[in-house]
Amino acid sequence: MTCKIVLAAVMMLPFGTGAALADEEDCHVPMARWQPRSAVERMAEARVDPATLGIIGLKREEGCKMPEQDDKLQNGKSSAPCGGEIMVRVWDPLTRVFHWGLVTSFAVAWVSAEYWDDLHETAGYVAASLIAVRLVWGLVGPRYARFTQFIKGSKAIIGYIRAMIDGSERRYIGHNPAGAAMIVLLILGMLGTAGSGWMMTLPEYSHVRWVKDLHEVMANGMLFLVALHVGGVVLASWRHGENLARAMVTGRKKSAGHNDIA
Repeated sequence: MTCKIVLAAVMMLPFGTGAALADEEDCHVPMARWQPRSAVERMAEARVDPATLGIIGLKREEGCKMPEQDDKLQNGKSSAPCGGEIMVRVWDPLTRVFHWGLVTSFAVAWVSAEYWDDLHETAGYVAASLIAVRLVWGLVGPRYARFTQFIKGSKAIIGYIRAMIDGSERRYIGHNPAGAAMIVLLILGMLGTAGSGWMMTLPEYSHVRWVKDLHEVMANGMLFLVALHVGGVVLASWRHGENLARAMVTGRKKSAGHNDIA
């Protein structure tokens, strides 16, 4: 078991490296040097506080625009640099490592369930380790990683789902109430799956039928939750005009608009 836990830790290293690379700035220009009037006006209209939201810059795919360059389009309309879109850092590297690490470990565990027992067990240990770290990070991590920031009561969750059905849900910079509820369910589901799988490795439970049945039920339940989660991400991305999966890679999202919740 010790060897498998060590191997699980080694398997987690690439996720940390990937998050660090994804966290590099696209524009190597200090923000203080390129904040023209139009960008300040956008922040004022959106009531954005750069100090609390961690403004990191304005960017566009073609590159950065320096302050000494013209801040006007050819048609005379004002344009902030880099497309005029203020980006804020929302997801810290550890949160992103947890997310994609859990995705990978679950996928590996699912594929290896029938034929590669050692790989299957190692993936389970990786998942359990990630969840243990995330539980601690949810208490001591930055604002949008903390459970107190995004976990809501049943009234807020039901209200948000009703708004989704009506097409009137508000955009959240962090997790929305429905997404937060899904995170809790996924964590509990993965804990149940990993826990029941660990029980199957113990001599006293290795041949107990209900333990095996529980593990299969939990695994199938996780697959159902993952499908719901992916569907919710696609829907929210379409509704609010932003790629939420990409945001979980880069850590960045569009800043809050006048009707958004930061």
